[in-house]
Amino acid sequence: MRMNPWPAVLLPVVLTVAACDKAEPNAATNQMATLTAPTVDVPYETFTLDNGLTVVVHEDHKTPIVAINVWYHVGSKNEPEGRSGFAHLFEHLMFQGTENFKGEFFEPFERVGATDQNGTTNEDRTNYFENVPSPALDMALWMESDRMGHFIGSVTQELLDEQRGVVKNEKRQGLNQPYGEAWQIIGSYTYPKGHPYSHSVIGSMEDINAASLDDVKQWFDTWYGPSNAVIALAGDVTMDEAKEKVELYFGDIPPGPPVERPAEWVAKMEGPTRLAIEDEVPQARLYKVWNVPPYLAADERRLELVSNLLTSGKTSRLYERLVYQDELTTDAVSFVASAEIGSQFFIYATARKGIDLADVEAAIDEELARLTTEGPTEDELQRAKMAYFSSGVYSSERIGGFGGKSDLLASSQIYGGSPDAWVTGDAIIRNATSADLKATMTEWLDDGVFSLEVLPPETYDGTSPYASTPKRSDTVENGMEGPQLVKEARDREFAANREGADRTKLPDTGTPPDLTLPPLQRATLGNGLQIVLAERHEAPVVRAQMVLTGGGGADPKGLSGLANLTMRMLDEGTETRDALAISRELQRLGASVSSSANLDHCFVSLSTLATTLEPSLELYSEIALRPSFADAELDRQRTAVLARIDQEKASPTSSAFRLLGPLMFGDDHAYGVPLTGSGTIEGVQAITRDDLVQYHQTWFRPDQATLVVVGDTTLATLMPKLEKTFGSWTAPSEAAPERNVGVVKPASEAKIYTIAKPNSEQTMLVGGLLLPPRKEIDVPLELVNGVLGGQFSARLNMNLREDKHWAYGAYSFIVSTANQRVLGLFAPVQTDKTAEGLFEMQKELVQIAGKRPPTADEVNVLKDNLTLALPGENETGAELLSSLVEIVVNDLPDDYWNSYVSEVRGTTLEEVSKAATDLVRADQTTWIAVGDLERIAKPVAKLGIAEIQAPPKP
Repeated sequence: MRMNPWPAVLLPVVLTVAACDKAEPNAATNQMATLTAPTVDVPYETFTLDNGLTVVVHEDHKTPIVAINVWYHVGSKNEPEGRSGFAHLFEHLMFQGTENFKGEFFEPFERVGATDQNGTTNEDRTNYFENVPSPALDMALWMESDRMGHFIGSVTQELLDEQRGVVKNEKRQGLNQPYGEAWQIIGSYTYPKGHPYSHSVIGSMEDINAASLDDVKQWFDTWYGPSNAVIALAGDVTMDEAKEKVELYFGDIPPGPPVERPAEWVAKMEGPTRLAIEDEVPQARLYKVWNVPPYLAADERRLELVSNLLTSGKTSRLYERLVYQDELTTDAVSFVASAEIGSQFFIYATARKGIDLADVEAAIDEELARLTTEGPTEDELQRAKMAYFSSGVYSSERIGGFGGKSDLLASSQIYGGSPDAWVTGDAIIRNATSADLKATMTEWLDDGVFSLEVLPPETYDGTSPYASTPKRSDTVENGMEGPQLVKEARDREFAANREGADRTKLPDTGTPPDLTLPPLQRATLGNGLQIVLAERHEAPVVRAQMVLTGGGGADPKGLSGLANLTMRMLDEGTETRDALAISRELQRLGASVSSSANLDHCFVSLSTLATTLEPSLELYSEIALRPSFADAELDRQRTAVLARIDQEKASPTSSAFRLLGPLMFGDDHAYGVPLTGSGTIEGVQAITRDDLVQYHQTWFRPDQATLVVVGDTTLATLMPKLEKTFGSWTAPSEAAPERNVGVVKPASEAKIYTIAKPNSEQTMLVGGLLLPPRKEIDVPLELVNGVLGGQFSARLNMNLREDKHWAYGAYSFIVSTANQRVLGLFAPVQTDKTAEGLFEMQKELVQIAGKRPPTADEVNVLKDNLTLALPGENETGAELLSSLVEIVVNDLPDDYWNSYVSEVRGTTLEEVSKAATDLVRADQTTWIAVGDLERIAKPVAKLGIAEIQAPPKP
């Protein structure tokens, strides 16, 4: 429901290595194959209130935060005919305040520094979750209980219309993405008429428009009572506290009626069915879908392993065949879309240019048949299990959010009837044999497949024999036009308490917890490599990230994309192992290695179990220091990067951010490159193996590198291992070259550039404004950004989403660099409101720097949010590692995050207002509009902000 204010296209591309294949292990790795897959223990206690509310409690006191995860057992499958999308629309409504709290639901949570806050809807459930500092638990439970028991009276027609507009723009945003239509239509071609999964979760525009206030009230009364809900509390809370507080805040809410639920209905298909559609995509893609058993069924769990064997890593069956061996596709993906009454097994692959999807499908079918007939080797199976269970160890660091422990417990209660149902599912995977998987594949993947071709306009001629395939939802299966219903069984009658919490005011949020990060320990290897360690012993995990100067800003002229391609090539082979051997070894270790680059730095990261730290470090150093840069692998990776660039150009968001760097900094500046990091087509095509070798030799040097380590180890244990693995690394005699990161003058006037995306129902509006370096101004500018668009309740989002409902979200952010930075803005607005949306964004820039400067209340809320959120933002080892790397790349003092609190608190309103006035210059903003130019060009030109210009080649 809530949009991330940081566009994904600006985040480093992570290349995770973890794989399996059918080759037999060699003698050197045979010992690794005997490693036992780890186990995860999530102890819990549970109780049920008299009104039927089920509560699950897990104690984890490593950080003073508590995760609250409320699951309602209702989703899109429970929607009546003609009201598709209603469950999701209702989820949006539930963020709009209550009878006792007027205002955005996010507001009190932002004040206390909540993290991981969101709400989601799928076919089977709706959930709301947040992590809050421990003293704010009462406030969080008050808010969650108020929308459970005191919500419906706050809903008005105006509110319904507002959120209806937001949801419609969310749907447009999804359809506007490459391959977006596929996810909207698959259900209707794989399920028969009346099946609860035959329509998409977001629903149809017609049904969303038809939703009424009466529908809202009936939905709430039927499905949102405590007897149809589960609350999982995880973190810094005890069972006694949970009982007392949940009883106080939820005990007086009426239980809700018994309900009827759809019974299991797998609806397995018979024979092949097919469809081909046209989409504005650069590469053809094939989807294959099977209907399979529901979540936690034995065969559904075994299919998780099958998916791993098919596409998890470079040596998986489909990835190796399609991407490596035959070079037919640029990816190969499979997964189980698990659901309550029936799941689906997906495979999709994106063809290289010039490759026929028939050849792709033939290869997929051959590999499926071979795995079904032969089964996996014992080595494959062991490595697949190691990868699955080690990922569970990494996830167990998180108490909340997607995949955290509260999520695990709540989902197990809803789907399996017990908080530990997942344990039974894991046991099925742990005990699965090759024969089990062969039988499962024979039963479920041998027949009954739906194949969908998504074709670029130039290859779709409208005469495909698949185009006339009827939707399965137009047919009736076995004479049934609707699902069989099962009435909810209750072992006792539920009743509410007579008295509850005081609803006249929010509870006091108490004294905020102090930020207590582990002390940084520093050391230096003999070759000059700096070591920074922060110990974390709560989970048996160690993470490391090497930080090296360079990045995309160091790409030579004409070789844009060299840093990115170099980093992609690190794990494609070393002096002693090829890419497939690396994959096999990492999966046996339960480890992963990733590499990425931003404008100023390169990063090589390791995640490993503490028990396999030493061999993981050995492989990690080999990948980082001794890559082979084989020509065959370079050709393969070059093709993949060129395909990615094509995909970026097809995406409204990334196509705009490809242009922003060159437009803001110019072609001769280090930052005048696509901010997506992938480079240009001409640059990537020109890169040779010698260029990779030269880049690696130039920028990979121990005297300019820092290795940051977080996790279950000590400096005494770590240093001998690092001396062994990195101690022989030597720096070149010559100094590293200087990069052109000089100061660029701001634009003399606003500019507007347009990118054509014909027939688009949305326009992506992106803006950019030059800012001073972080060393010149830090916190005041961060607060300005927060007021403008850095969080959900910021001005841009409140204007374009909540007030105008022209966009699903509108945000601002700061692109961090070693010198001048960029204040970025973005909002995907509906096409007919493009000019109006741009006007409102421009107006917000003008006003924050002039007539409507940041207010004391806005700044104080942000101060609370930025400082109180720090414990939650450093909960896991991965999050702490990110915070420490920020210290390293920005050359900040070791105690930065502790002093950050006092610095934020001490920043005055006058300092924030001055930063806004001096630096937020609407008349120097570069705007990019990606949309249907025939419909948007004239209205935008009439605004008079600037003359519309054609963009340079991205």
